[in-house]
Amino acid sequence: MAREAWIVPQRETEFAEGADGELEALSLADEVSRLLAEIIQNVSIGATMDEPDADDLRRHALWFMAIITFRALRAAMHMFAIGYEDQAVGFHRLIDEIHNRAMKINDDDSGDQARAWLEGKNFGKGAKLAGQEFWEFLSGPVHANVAAVHDWLAVTQPDDTARVTVGPERRPEMANPALTFISGEGRDIAHMLARRCDLHLDLKTLDARIHAAQAAHIPEDAA
Repeated sequence: MAREAWIVPQRETEFAEGADGELEALSLADEVSRLLAEIIQNVSIGATMDEPDADDLRRHALWFMAIITFRALRAAMHMFAIGYEDQAVGFHRLIDEIHNRAMKINDDDSGDQARAWLEGKNFGKGAKLAGQEFWEFLSGPVHANVAAVHDWLAVTQPDDTARVTVGPERRPEMANPALTFISGEGRDIAHMLARRCDLHLDLKTLDARIHAAQAAHIPEDAA
């Protein structure tokens, strides 16, 4: 079998070089990730105390969650930039689950849910927290089942046949809404942690950018 020229690395590089021009929401995600990093670095979490109170537990859990979110957001940005949108969805799923759990922890005055999470005991299933249909849609690419192909890689052609994407692909109509969505969730986690740590944030400019991106990329019935 004759081997064709290996062009995938070149295509990935070309996609990355053109990403900022095609994916407007990348810069928004970058701003949110920078906000998360600054807050994480300005929070001091001491050694575990024998009897931490509810506020201590919530601060500790939210700090860990912010770190997970930061790393997942940066990884998602790189996957979207080089054209592997289906793989970026795994990080989208992770951020959505962390966001939903963070809200539960933040709203629990007892600190019990923060304690449980810090002890490795998740409360509520991810599908229940996010909604079953949405969760299944995000789960396809991170599981070894055919949904990853049908939902993310099979592209219908004008003659109604389907072409399965092998290498990188750019679909701004999918990537921009996803980046906008997870940027909003990253912003929320940053805000929750900052409030628990008495850090003042001026989010007016960032919130205006998020709202503008939502209006541009996310249909009203999906927002």
